[in-house]
Amino acid sequence: MLSQGADSKFKFRRDKSALNDFSLHLAHLSLEVYHEKESLYSCFSLLAILFLTACGNNKKSTNTSSSEVPKTSSSQKAEQKSKVVEFSTTATDTVIYEIKGLTATYKGLEKDDYEYTLKLAYKNTSNKEYEVQTRNGKVNNISNSDDHKIIICSDTLKASAASEGSIKLPINALEAASITKPKVLECNLEVIYDITETIAKVPIKVTFE
Repeated sequence: MLSQGADSKFKFRRDKSALNDFSLHLAHLSLEVYHEKESLYSCFSLLAILFLTACGNNKKSTNTSSSEVPKTSSSQKAEQKSKVVEFSTTATDTVIYEIKGLTATYKGLEKDDYEYTLKLAYKNTSNKEYEVQTRNGKVNNISNSDDHKIIICSDTLKASAASEGSIKLPINALEAASITKPKVLECNLEVIYDITETIAKVPIKVTFE
């Protein structure tokens, strides 16, 4: 009887020890699962932060690029704003341009034995002096060149003053270019400040009648 009681007591202690070991094992497993979940949560949080940061930078870059406007020179701006001004030689008092205190008006056509003259009237209300010249000129689709100076224009606009000017077509130059009579004049009328800055570039097309 005594031996049987001792065996029972020993078995109880062994079972209790095994239970304790099992409990400790479960505790370790729970702790590992907890740490794995915590690591997974941290990983997802980090990915979310990186994603939001990337989106923010992309939006900022888009806004910056859309707000940037390429800079252009004064001559480019003048050219972009210009439209062809078309009129006939009988359409006196045609305003060719009126910008920045400057006005250029066509006043009529004169002809003598030497040249055709398209008369111009200028008004400069600014405090600056300008030059007016023609560029890229053609008569009857024949281009102005060093060989054939068929278009001549170089006027000075004094500050705060009215003045007269002209676009001249010398008859001998026209004949040298095989032009018996001008029908259409095409050119850019350009207003230039301080030699280099073009503030107006107005394409004109004049039909001779």
